[in-house]
Amino acid sequence: MAEFIEFSVFSKRAQRNLRRAVDNVRDLRPIFREVHDIMYRSTMKNFDEGGRNPKWKKRKRNYPWPILQKTKRLRRSIRGVDAACQEVV
Repeated sequence: MAEFIEFSVFSKRAQRNLRRAVDNVRDLRPIFREVHDIMYRSTMKNFDEGGRNPKWKKRKRNYPWPILQKTKRLRRSIRGVDAACQEVV
């Protein structure tokens, strides 16, 4: 299944360089895996640290579990790179 990204480039030189780069790329999966890995690690770090700059707001009530982690269901719903990059047949 092909997916498309559309945007406008006004510089002729940038258009030419971008077209050359796109023509040379056949398989974007390695790039997507790398981007996904960065995003996954960043999200897991947010869970570990309770957010980052700014931290997540404090709760009005004091619970014994970390914020957004009572059942850990939300955290587990975020899949690692192996699960996210599998092809569905």
